Amino acid sequence: MNHQHRDRADDAARDRVPAVDTVEQVVVAAVDRLESGEEGFVRSQAVLDELERAGTPGSREELYALLVAIVGPEAAGLRLLEGHGNFGFMDNPPADPPHTECRLTDLGRIVLHDGAGTALGLPIGLINGDMTRGGQQPPFEPGRVFDAALRLIEDPGLPDVAVVAAVGAPVFPTGCTVEGRIDDLLRGEPVDLLLSAQTRVVDDQRGRVLVITGLPPQVTEAEVENDLFERFRRPMPGKPAGWTQTAFRGTYYHGDVKHLTIEAVFAEWADEADVMNRITSVDGLVESRRAHLPQPVAATLRDWITALGVVTRHVVSRRGG
Repeated sequence: MNHQHRDRADDAARDRVPAVDTVEQVVVAAVDRLESGEEGFVRSQAVLDELERAGTPGSREELYALLVAIVGPEAAGLRLLEGHGNFGFMDNPPADPPHTECRLTDLGRIVLHDGAGTALGLPIGLINGDMTRGGQQPPFEPGRVFDAALRLIEDPGLPDVAVVAAVGAPVFPTGCTVEGRIDDLLRGEPVDLLLSAQTRVVDDQRGRVLVITGLPPQVTEAEVENDLFERFRRPMPGKPAGWTQTAFRGTYYHGDVKHLTIEAVFAEWADEADVMNRITSVDGLVESRRAHLPQPVAATLRDWITALGVVTRHVVSRRGG
């Protein structure tokens, strides 16, 4: 009687938390069906055809945008798919579906084929989230989530507050600063997160330079650049009405998603103190995002640990252990 009750409880815990975010899992499974055991890449156009055949909701354009969000450079957390070709970056759009390809990563194969998507006990859906695809679940640092899970395995009675402290604040691939009611978020409450870029002023051969790093996700270099020029514009002295000049002589950007740097060179007349006092008003440098987890993070991790135990017992029983 007790054994049966435990199994039903285990199954219920496993069912409460899907192996991966449901939408992401559908895309990964479609790629897996097309790979057919081969190690080569699958054209994105074929993936879209497969998703449409499977009745996946959304237009073809929306499905490709979803694939780009999972495979592209701004994808968060643990990658289940890897891409080949131009999946876009900043203001540069991705190439059309016939010209991009993707395939499962080794982790993606584990998630799909280990029997319950436990991926060695890591809750992929919690780690990756869906906020970089327009949802409300932010991503978290995989190592900290793994550490919290290990602590729960070692001490099942670990208080929820200790689990919350172990997991910590969300971490975005762009490296933006995250502020807000983090503990409330991890307890399952909806909150507003403030995502901010980092700014500083340095000297180099070009003069005084405003350096911007760690943009919030989905903010582009052009969005920041355009508002920098317009927000700090003034009438040009000695010129007719309508002639204006901006506080910056030029802007440059370099690096990838994790190391993107925007450099704006101050004009000689620029009021640097005024710029830095008002810098947070520039479009894209500070963003408010609504965040909400399906359930408290401690409950999610406990359910995953229970599900991992179910899979372990299943594997052992099949092997005659």
